[in-house]
Amino acid sequence: MWISSKFLELFNISKEAVESQREELASIRLERDSLKLQLNNVQSNFNWLTTRVNVLEVERAQLIERAYGIKTIVPEIARTPQVPIQFQSDLFEDIGEVAAKALGMQTYQSPFENVPN
Repeated sequence: MWISSKFLELFNISKEAVESQREELASIRLERDSLKLQLNNVQSNFNWLTTRVNVLEVERAQLIERAYGIKTIVPEIARTPQVPIQFQSDLFEDIGEVAAKALGMQTYQSPFENVPN
């Protein structure tokens, strides 16, 4: 079987192209590693600032209560969980009205409805 040389040229890769791709990959990896370090630094700073602001808000509320005798609501910066919650986990599983009553949990079914669960 005869194959055209033009067809074979489509599969030839020049050494310069490979070297330029390697250099580009190395620079992108370096940039990625640098961004990872910056992200860790920013997250650490944010966590520290969040904690500090929460402490200051509690102190402010305590000072207002001592000075004026007024209890105030203390706002808090809540951090979002790093791991997303799986909505098909046991946390969100509906156990049913009968099991909820047996466990002593509050049920929202009308006592006049007779729907087995």
